[in-house]
Amino acid sequence: MIHMPSDFESPKQPPTISIDQLRRTFSKKVVDHILNPRNAGEIRSADGLGRASISCGDSMQIGLRISQGRILEARFMTNGCGPVIACGSIATELVAGKTINETMSLTEGDIITGLDGLPDSETHCATLAVSALKQALADYLALRREPWKKAYRQVEPFEPGR
Repeated sequence: MIHMPSDFESPKQPPTISIDQLRRTFSKKVVDHILNPRNAGEIRSADGLGRASISCGDSMQIGLRISQGRILEARFMTNGCGPVIACGSIATELVAGKTINETMSLTEGDIITGLDGLPDSETHCATLAVSALKQALADYLALRREPWKKAYRQVEPFEPGR
């Protein structure tokens, strides 16, 4: 069973959704990324780190390792529901090996297409992933302009909802 938050849940007793319900609601790719997320976790001393949150309380952090203008590695962490996990997972796959400019042009539509669709009620999950990714790129570009700041940067642990 997968825990799926809703507006009506008690914080002590999150509702659950069966794998069959997941398969009836989401594409095969979404279900695969929910059950087998790719690139989950953090990158220590990331070259770019972005965090974003949305009004429902879900948040995401994306870390990037970049060399010679290309994304070598992207990893994500989230406190979000299944579709948020799927969006973070596919986002990290879509940017692997891409240039900074290619990565900057990634859209919510690209994530939704990469997952073979999302229900309209879940498209905000793709927005969260793109926002965290673009924050990570902005962080990288800022540190590239003033690289000495990376030595003094203190990264607070990822705290959901921040």
